[in-house]
Amino acid sequence: MGNVAAYKRPDVKGKLLLALREGKTRVEAAGAIVTPAKTLLGWIERDDDFRREVEDAEMIGRALAEQRAAEVKLVARDEKTGADRWRKLREDAVKFGGGMLGFLFAVEARLAARPGAHAFSPYHRWMLTKWYESGKPVLLACEGRGAGKSDTQTAVVVTECIFADRNVPPGETWIWPYLSKDMNETNLKFGPLESALKAVGLSNSDLKIHRRKDGRSEIGFEDAKGHPIEVRVYPNTKDALRGPTLCGGTNDEEAFWKADKDLGTSTADDVLDAMAGAFRGDAKEKKHMRISSANTIDATLIRDIEAGDDDLHFVARLGPFVADAVAGFELVASRLVSEGRTDDARTIRQWASSLTESSPWIPSWVGNPTHDVWGGFLRLRKRVAKWLRENGSKPSDGAEEGDYFEPQTIDRAVLTVRVVSREVDGRFAAIDTGAKKNPSALGIVERVIHEVRLGTSARERRYQFRPLVLKQWSRKPGGLPLDLRNVVLPDMARIILAHGCVPAWWSDGWGGDAVEIVGAEKGIETKYVDTARATAQIYEPIDVALAHDPCPIVLSGCENIEQAVAQLRQVRRGNDGKAIVAHHGTGHGELGQVLARALAHAGVGTSPPDEALDFESFGSNRGDGCSGGSRYE
Repeated sequence: MGNVAAYKRPDVKGKLLLALREGKTRVEAAGAIVTPAKTLLGWIERDDDFRREVEDAEMIGRALAEQRAAEVKLVARDEKTGADRWRKLREDAVKFGGGMLGFLFAVEARLAARPGAHAFSPYHRWMLTKWYESGKPVLLACEGRGAGKSDTQTAVVVTECIFADRNVPPGETWIWPYLSKDMNETNLKFGPLESALKAVGLSNSDLKIHRRKDGRSEIGFEDAKGHPIEVRVYPNTKDALRGPTLCGGTNDEEAFWKADKDLGTSTADDVLDAMAGAFRGDAKEKKHMRISSANTIDATLIRDIEAGDDDLHFVARLGPFVADAVAGFELVASRLVSEGRTDDARTIRQWASSLTESSPWIPSWVGNPTHDVWGGFLRLRKRVAKWLRENGSKPSDGAEEGDYFEPQTIDRAVLTVRVVSREVDGRFAAIDTGAKKNPSALGIVERVIHEVRLGTSARERRYQFRPLVLKQWSRKPGGLPLDLRNVVLPDMARIILAHGCVPAWWSDGWGGDAVEIVGAEKGIETKYVDTARATAQIYEPIDVALAHDPCPIVLSGCENIEQAVAQLRQVRRGNDGKAIVAHHGTGHGELGQVLARALAHAGVGTSPPDEALDFESFGSNRGDGCSGGSRYE
């Protein structure tokens, strides 16, 4: 019998196949058994059984090579040195107790070391510890403005995006949406996030930054295992959730989210529904921060906070910091008592007395001990309800939910003394036209310059705004529609000119041809109100003016003013972010809306020029409807 081929000897074959299983090539495997590669290839070609054994061994070798490559990628390495780029942070995390909470505090230490940066407040350190220890993925938190929410959120985003344990399928990029309430707020989040990522060790070359023309931004990088991650810094829009799986999420100022088709923003409910699907099957393992300052009690976040903890949600509470919260409220209440505002002090103390360790309403000064409690109150012009909401984290109750105008400010405007003067600085008109089922309305507001005495000798010039005419034209039951062209608009023009108004009327454009034609015939310019900007251009300036002391708006002494005031009280922000008049509809010919437009036409919130004015001419009654009262003293 001839010599047996070497590859058929068990010891040689075993050594050869082992080399192939370890990922070596056929040439390398031939060297392992000290055989020429040409000889090995001949054996494989002539013996089908041997060929199959070789191919099976090679398949195992390829799988092992892929596994080893993945294992190398499990640690993101410095491109120059090949060392684990996160080694120091891993070591620091162990010092803070290990786990993701250890990583969070290690990252926070890096961020706080930057010039001008701040460490976690005692409250946030305690609250974040409780959240991570709970094992629940979703944080629900209501904190006052200036409480340090942004710094806290940024630290969590950086920590979770880099160090959370995940296995991203090949070719995918998981995303973390960082959503805020509008484009302005969103733009403020990108810079701190980019700075934080660089502070923990990522360089410019590590970050893939894409700033879109619409202001939305995306920043990509690799996590500690080398997986691709992208943070999308967007306003509250479902667009940020399209595509791959979420690795987490941040809902900043969620209680204020509104839908706006022009801006492409969505309601909180719509965003949360979209996120639910984008978290895929492991939503319980991924961190999601839903955090905001207080808004109305019907906001989705506020409702979820009041529903309390469950398997998914962890509600941030005051805990051992309840005494700090109460102390801030008492500071303001005691000062108000010294100013004689006992009712306001009682309101604040009633809220403070309701707080317990389980309360989820976190004041600004608890989250941020450097917050100036009294200064924050002054900045809000000593408006108690506004301050309780903005800094005290008290959600607005049903009586005021969503209102622009707080009841007490309207009451002050109704009770404000009407200044009597020969010198009227101008009268301004606005119209709101309807013809079919709605009435049409006219409003005229007078602007007067008057003197306010400050102390014993100082004097200051101020504007006062007061309604002179509030009139409606209504369709009679069963009658014909209003005739705007021939009856209503000519009547309005006659009244406007008779009162010596600036020859212009503000209109929302409904019935535009008739408005412009009659206006041109009567010498009245037509100016159009942008209803999409009513919030910023009409309602917010009135809201600010009402809070001034003395109040520059008088809402009394005019026919139909009671109905207009009742409607003005109900001006609220709608779900689309626009201003609406609740319970009175958004139709035409409403006295509350036309009064608001006329006040805006008069320049409510503006100040008179500085040139000298003869105050001695003030004092006599014109007999023109501006009756009653003396000047401010």
